[in-house]
Amino acid sequence: MDAREYLAQVLPTTEQVDRFVSREVKEDIEENNKGWTYDAEVGWVLKDSCRDDGIDGARTFYSYDANGARTSRCFPDQTARIHTYGNSMTHCDQVSDGETWQEYLGSHIGEPIENYGVGGYSVYQAYRRMRAVEAAHPAEYIVLNIYNDDHFRNLDALRGRIRHGAVSPCSWTLPHLRVDVD
Repeated sequence: MDAREYLAQVLPTTEQVDRFVSREVKEDIEENNKGWTYDAEVGWVLKDSCRDDGIDGARTFYSYDANGARTSRCFPDQTARIHTYGNSMTHCDQVSDGETWQEYLGSHIGEPIENYGVGGYSVYQAYRRMRAVEAAHPAEYIVLNIYNDDHFRNLDALRGRIRHGAVSPCSWTLPHLRVDVD
């Protein structure tokens, strides 16, 4: 395989780019690029969507409030003292709204916990999102969840496409760090 063939496999098509940069939430949530959409500060954020990523291909439903947090089912009208940030383990990919660990923990302690996790995020992206959200909508307590290879993701300039050679809805450019080992 030469360089052109490789790039043709990993680079997005014009249609994929157009879908990604569209912040429009379509009435048919299945047409929303599985929820991923461009954001200049953190690379991408999520919008309302339906995916078939649940157990045995079950559909999962994702929705977000005006601040970008996952919709809370247990305490929708209360202000949260706790915000969570991180990758898909924080976002709770593969489960619908109301089934996240934040909802279960919030029900146990009797107060809402806002979920600002986003699948595919690095620690650096989660930190940048935390700074932006907390400047406008501060919480008393913050949980920054760091899982598995999140620290390696800090060095990725192109999520997924180059490192794994695969195209996914969040395989886009992202804020990253450069390391000088000298």
